[in-house]
Amino acid sequence: MIQYLIHSTLCLTLLLLIYQLVLARERMHHFNRFYLLFSLTFSLVVPLIPVGLNGGLLGWLVADISVASGYELSRPTLDTVAVISFSEAGLIPVLEMVSILAFAIYGMITMSIFAHFLVNLDTIQFKARRSPRIAYKDAEIVLFREKITPFSFRRHIFLNEEAYRKGKIDSNILAHEYAHVRQRHSYDILLVEILRVFFWFQPLIYLYRKAIRLNHEYLADEAVLYQTDRRREYQLLLLDSVRSRSGGVLASPLSRSMLRNRIEMMGRSYSRTRVLVRKMAAIPILAGAGLLFGCQMTGSDTEALILGPDRTLTIEVIDSDNIRLNGREMPVSLLESHLSHLTDSAGVVADLKVAPNAHSGVVRDVQKSLRKNNLVEIQYRTILE
Repeated sequence: MIQYLIHSTLCLTLLLLIYQLVLARERMHHFNRFYLLFSLTFSLVVPLIPVGLNGGLLGWLVADISVASGYELSRPTLDTVAVISFSEAGLIPVLEMVSILAFAIYGMITMSIFAHFLVNLDTIQFKARRSPRIAYKDAEIVLFREKITPFSFRRHIFLNEEAYRKGKIDSNILAHEYAHVRQRHSYDILLVEILRVFFWFQPLIYLYRKAIRLNHEYLADEAVLYQTDRRREYQLLLLDSVRSRSGGVLASPLSRSMLRNRIEMMGRSYSRTRVLVRKMAAIPILAGAGLLFGCQMTGSDTEALILGPDRTLTIEVIDSDNIRLNGREMPVSLLESHLSHLTDSAGVVADLKVAPNAHSGVVRDVQKSLRKNNLVEIQYRTILE
């Protein structure tokens, strides 16, 4: 779990940094829309896919964090052999209680956010059903009595009824909201909100949500300016339209915080060559992120374990990244997949040998994998140099 969080966070950070430095300031909004959505989902999924570089490229980081969060490894100086019992020390029950409590807190917060998401979704749909509606091209205009900033969700454009009836809604504002509907921006927002339900603890989710919404506004602005040459008049309309707030987190609002970026983007020049170069630069970065942050390949490396006649399993922790399982060197992250091939763990003794310079976090990972596979009899020894 820790390794997944580290890999997904690093991948999210890298791809968002590339977006901000290379792509965000170019008028290539359709490509950026794909890049942001793909980067967000890709970063959350790729640590679970066996496409990573064999050997655990980032295993050192996991080990270092484990060391920083726990106790240092004790190193016997006189005795070369020591058998420890974690159940007697009371560590297993404590760790289990902490894990149960953490999952309970996560579950409660997740359910609360999910319920809030459903309420917002139902509120918008309820208002769309109960308010006057007018057909507009392949969308619908929904008229609210309360004063609101024009916004859109799915195939509905929400407007203030009085302003619409009196002709105070400029055609460019209507075209802007229709662009959101026609390009189906609401489905991007729904995807992000669903991901936020389960990854609410990941702060980068909120940065991606902001970047995606801003890119939606760029796309809608571009659609309006394609139909009119009244850029200055349109910008003044945007300034006037942010006086009130819109109606929900699932909508595509005209945001005050985004306005400056949008106006600046309208004045930027477009270079086909520059845009092409930046697009081509993003593709190998995505491919490299898959290799860098994917989990390790497990193909032929996970054959069945062979035990000696005394049913002893020898594990040596030799450095911060690697172990030896029955004399075969491998990354510590592959241990669990090997142990899963052990069909009968009854009577098996795990002879755990630890080098003096080994990280305690790696040792705990090994012990966790052993207990998960019902190997509770562990002999703990220090490897003499």
